[in-house]
Amino acid sequence: MGTISRFDLSRIVDRFGVNAYIEIGVGLGASLTHAATVIANVCGCECNKDVHQRFLARTSSEPLRRCVRQSSSAAFLAQPPDSETGAGLCPLLYLDAHHISRTDFVRLALTNTAGSASAPDFQLAEELAALLGKSLIGAAMIVIGDGRFYQDTECFAGPLPEAMLPNVAARQAVAAVLESFAPTHRLDVLPHDEAYLVLLPRAWGVDAWELALVRRGDRYTRPTVLPGVAGATSISMMRRVHDARFATRFFVGHGVDIGGKVALDKFRFAFPLTKSVVNYDQPGWDAQQCANIADDEFDFLYSSHCLEHVADPRLAFGNWLRVVRPGGWLVVDVPDEDLYEQGVFPSRFSTGHQHSFNLSKPESLSPRSISLLEFLLNVRQQCEVHSVQRLDHVAHVALLNKGRNLTQTPFDEAGIEIIVRKLAHRPAVGQINLVLRMAA
Repeated sequence: MGTISRFDLSRIVDRFGVNAYIEIGVGLGASLTHAATVIANVCGCECNKDVHQRFLARTSSEPLRRCVRQSSSAAFLAQPPDSETGAGLCPLLYLDAHHISRTDFVRLALTNTAGSASAPDFQLAEELAALLGKSLIGAAMIVIGDGRFYQDTECFAGPLPEAMLPNVAARQAVAAVLESFAPTHRLDVLPHDEAYLVLLPRAWGVDAWELALVRRGDRYTRPTVLPGVAGATSISMMRRVHDARFATRFFVGHGVDIGGKVALDKFRFAFPLTKSVVNYDQPGWDAQQCANIADDEFDFLYSSHCLEHVADPRLAFGNWLRVVRPGGWLVVDVPDEDLYEQGVFPSRFSTGHQHSFNLSKPESLSPRSISLLEFLLNVRQQCEVHSVQRLDHVAHVALLNKGRNLTQTPFDEAGIEIIVRKLAHRPAVGQINLVLRMAA
């Protein structure tokens, strides 16, 4: 089932002033307990008596035990939080699929017949309608868990089994009441977990993609093959599969590919110890901040030809180190300004480049050139530099300065590869193992 911990509550509280958490369908209390670590004012209800008793038995916190009532959602919502006790609240509401209790706890089939009556415990439409009448709802964020019950949408957990589909009439009722929120809220459908329907106040000016956390194993896009487009990641595979360190050391465990147009995930078959690769390249995501990724989330990070697109590469690299666990690896490729830009900046081949890179040059034709050896010295307290390598193994030197993008040939990477390992502790001054490997 879903969980409110999928969302960055600290960021939501700090940015939008959310000061209350209300959960309909508390279950065993995992989401409520998590929310209570960030938001002081929490409350909720659980309609299933046995589940409520289990919640009380496993919850040691007396304030949490007192804030959860055993009642139906209708009875709970009948006491409006916008009364005197709720004045000034800016709540986050989490509506779980508690109302499909036969699905949650007994796993019995629901009917899927257009003409049949709604299951008596399928109450999301009624809950949303009740919330529409509350004066505070215009400022509320509403998260609906188990979104695949209510919409045919792709999600990480896959589609619902046919036997568990709610009836068509119930789905239509939910869709109709969601439309009623349109004047004040935008509706986003997220594929995370079992899918979430998220109603966000339009005044916030964000979409839910920015507020949901990215986690290891997430699958946001399916690997695709782009005919006629090689891309630096594709070109690099012949080199990487002949270097055992990528399969046995660098690409081991759960990874993230920052800015992967041609994603590393497409080549997982070549790296058997890679468990998953998240393609971090979605609208609204910021590769410089990676604000929706928790610290130490991934075992390794890969990025090919992305760092040159951000406004502040040093800030971006620091955040990339942040999201990798201590001892994890970063493999970062950037275009070499002599092989890719070929002395012309802004780049002729990619108008999105904000910087160019070189290994170490006293002068550059690019006004926004970054020397990578100096760049890496500034992060030596956070990582051990394993290698810095100019990727000119198969460089078509005859095509240089002829107006040709070398990465559009079958073999030219025209870049520089940085491989670093995040330290588990701050090293003593001067402790750095810098190995420079430059092709002849």
